[in-house]
Amino acid sequence: MNEMRITSVQDVLHWEDEQSNVQMFTDLLSHLKGKTDLIVLPEMFNSGFSMRPEQFAQTIDGSTVRWMQQLAQQLDCAICGSLAIQESSSLATQEISSLAIQESSSLAAQESSSLAIQESSSLAIQEGGSLAIQESSSLAIQEGGSLATQEISSLAIQESGSLAIQEGGGFVNKFIFVHPSGAIDQYNKRHCFRMSGEHEVYTPGVEKLIVDYRGWKILAQVCYDLRFPVFSRNENDYDLALYVANWPQVRRAPWLTLLQARAIENLAYVIGVNRIGEDDNGVIYSGDSIVVDYRGDVIFDHKDTASIHTQVLNLQALNDFRQKFPAWMDADAFSLQV
Repeated sequence: MNEMRITSVQDVLHWEDEQSNVQMFTDLLSHLKGKTDLIVLPEMFNSGFSMRPEQFAQTIDGSTVRWMQQLAQQLDCAICGSLAIQESSSLATQEISSLAIQESSSLAAQESSSLAIQESSSLAIQEGGSLAIQESSSLAIQEGGSLATQEISSLAIQESGSLAIQEGGGFVNKFIFVHPSGAIDQYNKRHCFRMSGEHEVYTPGVEKLIVDYRGWKILAQVCYDLRFPVFSRNENDYDLALYVANWPQVRRAPWLTLLQARAIENLAYVIGVNRIGEDDNGVIYSGDSIVVDYRGDVIFDHKDTASIHTQVLNLQALNDFRQKFPAWMDADAFSLQV
């Protein structure tokens, strides 16, 4: 697709109120079928920039993501924005051939019989050839048809076969890109805003996301990421960078300046989508959602009122400019460590 229609949505966000935010965006966007290819919502669009994710965060299969999938399918376009997501526990599998159990009374269990373990307290796991698990509940061990319950204080497990270990999750500020098919691409915000304590509440991401959508390569970024140009460095691998944000009015000059800088240095389109209004922490947001072309020219800028704006971007024009002004060929080589 040579031309991409991208809709930026700037509005007030209802504090930690998913239902009100989702209903508001449903009402605002329902008329866009056939009129856009991609809808971009602000950072944490279903809650506002809150440091209390335990009050409202969802898993990746929660109601807000399902709403995004339904809307994308109904409107036949992609939709993206960031959410506070609670990462579900992951299942890690390790190979073992035998299991040796030691407890304070020196109990040993051989693998020749079946072994079932039930546990109901916390685990601390250290990997590196052996696993050390601390717990303080009971083990139910089934051997040869009989069931014995042993109280233990510690386990030592030697590994070289197959073992399933449940690992705990945490909170992330996750950029979610939903395709019209309902498929999801996701990116965890790399740079957490320490001045508000985000780095103490949300786990930072480690990998960039470049979405392949309708012939365009799209870089996903979230708010504070904007201040770190190395992470968004274009190595001729994206055409458009999206920055979704809750960027305060008091720092609007850096917001506007850095969005233009990212476009100029990366020879790419850049779109920044911010919110407006005041949040429950008394922070005021000025909006300033903008679209910048690959020259650094601002082709759309909306101030501090609600806005739904659709901008048509042209991929051939971008590629032609890169051919005529190939500054990327003189870029310094580097490696990024995160």
